[in-house]
Formats: sequence, structure tokens, C-alpha cells
Amino acid sequence: MKKLDPLYVILLSIVVLIVSIILFNSSIKKLNKSQDELKNISLIAINYSNMKNDWNDKKNTIIKIDQIIRSLKIKRIDKKITKKKIKIKIEDVSSNNLDKFINKVLNKKLNILKLDITNNSISLEVGI
Repeated sequence: MKKLDPLYVILLSIVVLIVSIILFNSSIKKLNKSQDELKNISLIAINYSNMKNDWNDKKNTIIKIDQIIRSLKIKRIDKKITKKKIKIKIEDVSSNNLDKFINKVLNKKLNILKLDITNNSISLEVGI
């Protein structure tokens, strides 16, 4: 048998080392990319959870509506609370008060199902 030249063995070892380093670096890049995607997904999940808590909190929704009504001191309000929604009907109120009411309702985080506006009345349905 022929003897292997030590130079060939060293050269082969260097080639194997270079290929190993290249493959290792590419796997590190893939790992970093996966970690960044995981961070983005967790941020989206946290935002979704916060939004779900804001929109699905029945007590908080009722409190927000009551605060809006109390702040405007409107006396002729018909408010009915059912299992899935709150119906509010305001009639014979000045356009200024109607405008303030609409602005406050639209600026709150409420699930508005229906909103009917006429000259001097509002019919509003808010999901709970």
C-alpha cells in the first residue's frame, strides 16, 4: 500500500475545518433569524391579549358608558343592558350635547354594533 502524504492529510483537515465553519455560521444566522421572529410573534401575542382584554371586559364597558353619560349630564337617556349588548337611546337633546356624546363614544375602546344619528337623537348599540 502506498503511504499517505502528510501534506494531503493536513490539506484535507483544513478543507473540512473551513466547511464546518461555514456551515456553523449559516446555522447561527438561521438561529438568530428564528429568535427575531419569535420575539415579533410574542409582541403580537401580547398586543392581541391586551386588545382582547380591553374589548371583552363587560364591567369595564358598562363603566365607560356610565362615565360618558354622567359627564354630559343628559337626563333623557333610555339605557337597556342585555347579555350581549347595551342599547342607548338619547332623544330631544341639543346638537352640542349630541356632538360631545358621539365624540366621547368614538374615542373610547368600545365595540360599537350600531349607531344611528338624527338631528336631535342618537340610537347606539355597544357590544359587551
